[in-house]
Amino acid sequence: MIHPYSANSFFCPIGNTMLCYGENTRYQLILYDFDGNVKSVMDRDEKPRSISSKEKKFLGKNCVFPSHRPFFKKLMSDDKGRIYAIRVKSVWDENKAEKADIFSRHGRYLYRTEFPATPSLIKNDSVYFIDEGQDGLKVIKRVKIRNYLQMKEE
Repeated sequence: MIHPYSANSFFCPIGNTMLCYGENTRYQLILYDFDGNVKSVMDRDEKPRSISSKEKKFLGKNCVFPSHRPFFKKLMSDDKGRIYAIRVKSVWDENKAEKADIFSRHGRYLYRTEFPATPSLIKNDSVYFIDEGQDGLKVIKRVKIRNYLQMKEE
């Protein structure tokens, strides 16, 4: 059964030249060209957080759990090639906001930021996400990133 702490693999395109691949139980990003050649490997030195027995019980006794919480639940990139690793949060966290680690197109850590919800797309100077309107219908929302042009690229 898939749950918020499931081990998984992710990838996203970086412009038209590379792919970023990562497994969420290791904080390692591997950049490949489109011919499958490794261009860069980035290891983020971060201490794993354990999954409590209370969390495991809440998620279900028939679930398979990794040895610790995954580091991220999604990888994506923007027009500048920056990589966004959307962080995994506690199952007890009811806040819709999502934290993300931002890396350069070459895998160098730049920032940690927070989005109002899980981003679906980062394009130009905006982040897009799916939310629920007052009538209960799904809506696509756009939030402008105020300092987008000032953000580091390397």
